[in-house]
Amino acid sequence: MSARARLLKCTPAVLGFIVASAVLSSAQTLTVLHYFQGADGQNPGAVILDAAGNIYGETPAGGNISICGGGCGNIFRIAASSKEFSAVNFQGTNGNGINGPLARNAKGDLFGTAYMGGVSNLGTIFEADTQARRILFFSFGSGGEPVTGVVLDAEGNLYGTMTLGGASGAGGIFELTPEGKYSLLYSFSPPMDGYFPTSLTMGPSDRLYGTNGNGGVFGGGTIFSLDKAGKFTVLYSFTGGTDGGYPLGPLLFGANGEAYGVAGSSYPGEGLIFQFDKGGTETVLYTFEGDGGFPNGGLVADPEGNLYGTTFGTGDFDGGLVFELAAGRDFEALYKFTNGSSGYAPGAGLARDSSGTLYGTTIGGGEGDCYDGLFNGCGVVFKLVP
Repeated sequence: MSARARLLKCTPAVLGFIVASAVLSSAQTLTVLHYFQGADGQNPGAVILDAAGNIYGETPAGGNISICGGGCGNIFRIAASSKEFSAVNFQGTNGNGINGPLARNAKGDLFGTAYMGGVSNLGTIFEADTQARRILFFSFGSGGEPVTGVVLDAEGNLYGTMTLGGASGAGGIFELTPEGKYSLLYSFSPPMDGYFPTSLTMGPSDRLYGTNGNGGVFGGGTIFSLDKAGKFTVLYSFTGGTDGGYPLGPLLFGANGEAYGVAGSSYPGEGLIFQFDKGGTETVLYTFEGDGGFPNGGLVADPEGNLYGTTFGTGDFDGGLVFELAAGRDFEALYKFTNGSSGYAPGAGLARDSSGTLYGTTIGGGEGDCYDGLFNGCGVVFKLVP
């Protein structure tokens, strides 16, 4: 499970909070939009934005902390105009351990997964409206433990991955139609396919691309694709050496079809940023060696091709950082977290608006202690103006 995987199960109840804001000194301006306290969620994951600037995200734990051993997680919304925070909690029967990232369709409806809970405690897929009010959509009865959220195609079909079930018991890739028809499109066959999926992305021509954190030829994980005809292809096997290993976070596709991603391990550093071209060649763009470490989320880009992301650890205060890798490969740490009120350990990628402002979360830190004392806080949602 990921570092932010806390598990639990909750009931639909809307929580209203006015967001506290704190501007913290840095070369860039970081503003905390919300401090989590446990009862409103814990250890938030990736956030997404709508056209109006409203922020949506999820937490795998917290919420109604009186059940599920500390809460089952929630989905939340921060309004663009008022900065008001609201959330809907889950309970075991409708989801437990909400994990993302969330997906959003043209109407603004939100879709996501919980890797536990549901009828058989094997996880659920859910739908929510623009106010983040939850509607149960599907409950796994076999296989299950969906761990990478879902992605949508133009017809509204949902696709995701799971770690259990399938022909080899190692999970696979599934489809869920708008009418609720579920299909297992492919079963992972370890070790060569890889196993323990870490991301799924809709790439060019509605082809699915993803990463497995383990397995492959060398045991360091794989990049794979699945086309509309159901053909599965291992595109690359990581060695765990200088090319990286154990890839994490969704792939980002450029205008020419090349993909960008992060690997959680490399030698001799602490993770790296890579490019993968259509010909199957991986190029390491940057290797972390004490100036950041363990990039657990995906990347976002600006129109000039500069890449932005987060690292879970290291930096001056070992609290993780937000970074920019310029198109010319110059690296800059835009903000270093201190384990104080600004948060600690960003465990997911970033969202970027049209003005260039970056939005993200940290797993821990914030104001006050988290109800279980973890990370000296339950995490924050922040924005950073480079």
